[in-house]
Amino acid sequence: MKTILFTAFLFLQVLILCAQPYHPLISENTYWDVLHGDASICYYGSGSRYFFSGDTVISGVQYKKLQSYKLTNLNPGPFCAPFGVLHDPVLDEGFMREDTTTRKVYLYNQGGVEMRLFIISPRALQQGIPFTTYWVVIL
Repeated sequence: MKTILFTAFLFLQVLILCAQPYHPLISENTYWDVLHGDASICYYGSGSRYFFSGDTVISGVQYKKLQSYKLTNLNPGPFCAPFGVLHDPVLDEGFMREDTTTRKVYLYNQGGVEMRLFIISPRALQQGIPFTTYWVVIL
């Protein structure tokens, strides 16, 4: 019995040591680029740079304003890297809030509906590591 308890205790310690700290998604000092297309090399049709700017309160709940700029290709030809950012106009995309206790993120869209967003593993969201998605998963 002591061996089982010791093994369980040791296993629990390993899990605690391997846990990653939680980094909130919503921050005014971050942005992310989204390219729209079929994900083949240089077969994108457009792109946007999303960022947070300012706060607002909707029905007593505080949200961050989600905005975007359009991306443009800097070279003639197909929509390929390197990309530039068109800072005018600024587009309003909706509002987001994050419950850091439960680690859930919510989007309040332009249609006035709040949706919980599914966030993938934090390892996939590390700076400089691109990932591809074909649709947004909303729970």
